[in-house]
Amino acid sequence: MDITDIEVAIFFADELEKKYQIEQWLEVLNFLNSQKKILFVVKDRKILHWLQDKSNFTIVYYQNLESLTTFYSENNIKVVLYVNNGLRNFHSLINSRALHIHINHGESDKTSTISNQVKSYDYSFVVGNAAYDKYEQNLLKKDMHQFIRIGRPQLDFVGKSNLNINAVVSKKVILYAPTWEGNYSSMNFSSLAQYGLNIVLKLLSSSEYYLVYKPHPTMGIRDVYIKEINNKIIKLIANSTQGKVILEGDINAIYNSIDLAIFDNSAVAIDYLCIGKPMLMTDMFSHIKDRVSEPIISRASRLLSDRNLDKLLLIIDEELKNDTLYSERNRIKEYFLGNYDYSKKESSRLFVSKVKEACIERDMLLDRLK
Repeated sequence: MDITDIEVAIFFADELEKKYQIEQWLEVLNFLNSQKKILFVVKDRKILHWLQDKSNFTIVYYQNLESLTTFYSENNIKVVLYVNNGLRNFHSLINSRALHIHINHGESDKTSTISNQVKSYDYSFVVGNAAYDKYEQNLLKKDMHQFIRIGRPQLDFVGKSNLNINAVVSKKVILYAPTWEGNYSSMNFSSLAQYGLNIVLKLLSSSEYYLVYKPHPTMGIRDVYIKEINNKIIKLIANSTQGKVILEGDINAIYNSIDLAIFDNSAVAIDYLCIGKPMLMTDMFSHIKDRVSEPIISRASRLLSDRNLDKLLLIIDEELKNDTLYSERNRIKEYFLGNYDYSKKESSRLFVSKVKEACIERDMLLDRLK
């Protein structure tokens, strides 16, 4: 394949179960590709085939570190983009003739978004002031010029869901979208083990509401108990006329079809701020112990906990009628998502501009070395 004119690579060495991390970027990357040709570098054959089915991007498959370093040495890749902090990213970081940019796959309020791993990259594209402030307040030693605010380009390309729930259901539609259990226990913000069944049973038993259940794509991958609960909930809903399970696709596209959402501490809650509808969050914030800044996203929502979960239906009713945190949520929305006009693709245009600038900077830096 002729890739001599391609200057930007997206490196992704994870397996198919993590495909959601790049899936949400595909439309944005298509937009970038229309102005600056890009390619994918992948390690997993299933990801290779999935990308071939999902896109028209040039894809490079590498089997080992030697083949990867050979690829980089034989081509003029100027910028490499990363959508996660996967351990295999260090395979790609061996390339000292490119600038490396972390673009992440979601702007959650989890401690993983302020990992010291971010220092491995030359730049980190973050969404807004919330992400910038988290790094500034929690990293011990940092260069804040590394963090570039670009908004949330994915929100420029939110499609419309084909659920059409509102057309066939004369009830208020409630989304429950719990997060997964994380890579380790201190990152477990999932409400599934503690509240999941209770939330689902209450909603299914109500004649006022229709439940849409959208669990995280990797739910139960580390914790067998959570996997069992997730499967039990899916079966419960499948045997009910009061709800629907959605396991694939962009969760952002669902928001136009619902009236209220219930989230854990996760990136989807922050994206939801853009929609302007009421939301609830489960109070799993006790896991946040190794950071200075408080989880500001919790101010945008009423919190569900052991103290009030028995009143869930009443709380939902109150929020649908009064949206008690509307003003505060709008203020927090700008703090997290910036003041971009996503209907005009302002964030994506800024993203493309910053990638192009990085390509130019790389050439300048390389000339200095020579």
